[in-house]
Amino acid sequence: MKEGFCPVGVIDPYGELEAGEIYISYRQDNYQDKKHYKYQTEELIVGEKFPWVLVSKMPCVHPGDVQIMKAVVPKNENYKSLVNVIVFSAKGDWPDMEKLSGADLDGDTYWVCW
Repeated sequence: MKEGFCPVGVIDPYGELEAGEIYISYRQDNYQDKKHYKYQTEELIVGEKFPWVLVSKMPCVHPGDVQIMKAVVPKNENYKSLVNVIVFSAKGDWPDMEKLSGADLDGDTYWVCW
C-alpha cells in the first residue's frame, strides 16, 4: 500500500452501498508547468483498482481503530460527482464510521490507504 489521502466522510446519498462498503473517488491536479499554468488532472476511483483499503479516523488513537474496508464502484453514475470524500453506507445495525474511534459525519477527517 503506497498511496492514500485524508478525505472528509459523508453518508451514502443514494442508499446503494451495503454495510461494510465504501466509495472513494480521488482527484488531484498535478501542475506540469507552473509558469504557464498547464496541469494534468489525475482521477482514480479506488474500487476499480484496489478493492480493499485501510481506513481510520484522523487522528487514530488506537491500532484497533484501523479497519480494512471494501471499496466498491456502484452502477449509479451519480456517485462520480462525489470527489475527494469517503462515502459510508447508511445500512447496517452499527454504522461503519462509528467503528473508527467513534467517528461520525460532522466534518471528521479520515485516513485512507491503498
